[in-house]
Amino acid sequence: MNIDSARLDQLARRIDAEGFGGVEQDIHRLAGDANTAGINAVLLAVLTDDRAPQVARARAFGMVAGAMTHGSRLTAATRGAVEAPDHERPTVHA
Repeated sequence: MNIDSARLDQLARRIDAEGFGGVEQDIHRLAGDANTAGINAVLLAVLTDDRAPQVARARAFGMVAGAMTHGSRLTAATRGAVEAPDHERPTVHA
């Protein structure tokens, strides 16, 4: 699933200006779209977790946005780098 890169660019600028608190609805909408596209659930959990550090959420946003705009899922190597052991995996709130 490709997503409009202009929409993601606008969301990134809003995150930069307002922080994640000002764009939570848009983040959850993006996470829902990304979940449908098969994007890594751990990334989506970090992206939507309002208790996660802002830098972690920003990195997750970047990885999700990249995967969504390039129409591909994360590679096996990338998935392995971001996946936590089963007992540490958070629940996706998308």
